[in-house]
Amino acid sequence: MSTSLDQTLAAIEADAERLGFIYSSDNLTGNLLAVLAASKPRGRLLELGTGLGHGTAWLLSGMDAQSVLTTIDANIQNSDTAQTHIGNDKRARFVVRDAGAWLETAPANEFDLIFADAPEGKYLHLEEALCALKPGGFYVVDDMRRLQDGTDEYAVPAAELVRNLSARPNFAVVQIDWATGILVAVKTK
Repeated sequence: MSTSLDQTLAAIEADAERLGFIYSSDNLTGNLLAVLAASKPRGRLLELGTGLGHGTAWLLSGMDAQSVLTTIDANIQNSDTAQTHIGNDKRARFVVRDAGAWLETAPANEFDLIFADAPEGKYLHLEEALCALKPGGFYVVDDMRRLQDGTDEYAVPAAELVRNLSARPNFAVVQIDWATGILVAVKTK
């Protein structure tokens, strides 16, 4: 990690602690996002669920100067906090809107990578998210396994998501029991 990324993540984590925000991506997931973003030069990336910007910072750290990240969150306070930390990065486009409503008008085959970090795009509006992904593009989901506190609010939808994606002939899928539980799919055609 660069010193700049370290400082940005530390500031975001401090705000998360202060605000009681518990939904930030972990650093293992962040490292994966950075590597996948780096594999898409001049990429168009989409993050569904900006939160306070932890995943956003990781995605930006892997992107080249010509790539663009659109990051969407319905909560204006969360988006404002994220923009405080990374809003000066001209590669990032912050959208304050319900991600599901945004996906309903998203162009087809537009994005090289989609990080679905909110229910919209993975449990809701899945078809729209997958339609927005280019062939060869990565679809990434975290939080696919039970949380450390024992809750599994999304256990049933997560299992259904894996079944749904695995049954599609135009997606290659791997579920990784690592970090918070990761699913990575590639649109093959």
